[in-house]
Amino acid sequence: MDNLHNKNIKFGLSNVFENKGKSNDILKKWSNKYKVNYLNHTYGNCNYQTKNKNKDNTIEVLITNY
Repeated sequence: MDNLHNKNIKFGLSNVFENKGKSNDILKKWSNKYKVNYLNHTYGNCNYQTKNKNKDNTIEVLITNY
């Protein structure tokens, strides 16, 4: 993504900062130089969800350079 940015190419990267008690600290630190859009979606109807439907504090983001 940094190489794309250095070539003036726009990008968007979807990922998570936190999920199931784990934090993606490398991504958090790297994302500081770009625009971070916090996404608020629920996937309750998806069949791949865990049986525990309690909120697991997932922080989903879209990181862009535009």
